[in-house]
Amino acid sequence: MRRLQLLLVFVILAVVGATPGTAAHAQTDEQPSSPAASEKSTADLWLDVSLIPPVVDDFNDHARPEDIARVETPRLLSLLSEVPVGRRLLIFKTIEDAELFVPRLTGEIDIIGYNLEHGPANSPEEAADPVGSVQRMRKLADEYGMELAIGPDHELALNAGAAMAPYVDIFVLQVQRVQTDPFTVRSFVLPMVKQLRQANPDLQISVQLRTDGDPEQLTALIDSMKYELDGVSILTSLETVAGAEALIHELRNPPPTPTPMPTTVPNTPVPNPAEPVVTTIAPASVAQAEPGSGEPSQQRPPQGAPGPVGGPSAPANPLLLAGGAFMAGVFFAGFAITGLYYLYRYLRG
Repeated sequence: MRRLQLLLVFVILAVVGATPGTAAHAQTDEQPSSPAASEKSTADLWLDVSLIPPVVDDFNDHARPEDIARVETPRLLSLLSEVPVGRRLLIFKTIEDAELFVPRLTGEIDIIGYNLEHGPANSPEEAADPVGSVQRMRKLADEYGMELAIGPDHELALNAGAAMAPYVDIFVLQVQRVQTDPFTVRSFVLPMVKQLRQANPDLQISVQLRTDGDPEQLTALIDSMKYELDGVSILTSLETVAGAEALIHELRNPPPTPTPMPTTVPNTPVPNPAEPVVTTIAPASVAQAEPGSGEPSQQRPPQGAPGPVGGPSAPANPLLLAGGAFMAGVFFAGFAITGLYYLYRYLRG
């Protein structure tokens, strides 16, 4: 008797748990709560532009408060005074230079830029201890109330990027050497972004581009990664001023994302705007009266046009679906209980 009761409870739970209503509820919970929240445009990314005299006016024409005006050397520091909008950044290649100049630049710059690389102008000792070097720069930035941006070379980014990320505010991924190869760029950037954000969820991340490439192709590359990035860093040169201006314009005014075409097109004739539009609803098709006839004739689509298709169906009411699923579950549960009851009566004799 005890075993039969346990069997009965198990069957009821199995039938009710497998009803369509439960599956539908699970699918509803997995849907994004707000599709609009995931929308992002390439134009929403901030710009970090390397300033040279011919580019200043173009930067000012497009600048927003979150954009960055960057100078690569203290010799160009005066250009930052010509920028009324945006954040101001000065690049340093060694900690020694930063510790020498930063105390004199309070109020003139907002961000300390640190290019930690394996280059002739960089310190081999700092490159050999990237985390310790960044920690020293972090201390300097905190002392003077500034942000810290770092742009390590490819090797240092791969080997120590995640370890350095907790100590910086902005991380620039250098892809300018391979910017014409979207596959290589994405293969480097996307995994790195994931690692960096795991190490520092508040980190701002950009990729650095040259201005000697095709502006539309570079904008398309950025557009393919826009959900992973916060900004775009732009390297300029006197030889590519026109390219810099074109790239800034493209990034701030990207082409609209194409809207997907509907999978079915209703076979509805286009009315003449000079005539009043009269809509007649028929049960199975649109009926139109033949001239001189009292009976409607079946409207035929023009040759080459798709055949009649059903109009767009209204979305199913989730309450009705849930109610129907529940009733189905109750029916099957009742059927199972009744069968087990008569089986029990039979076994008892």
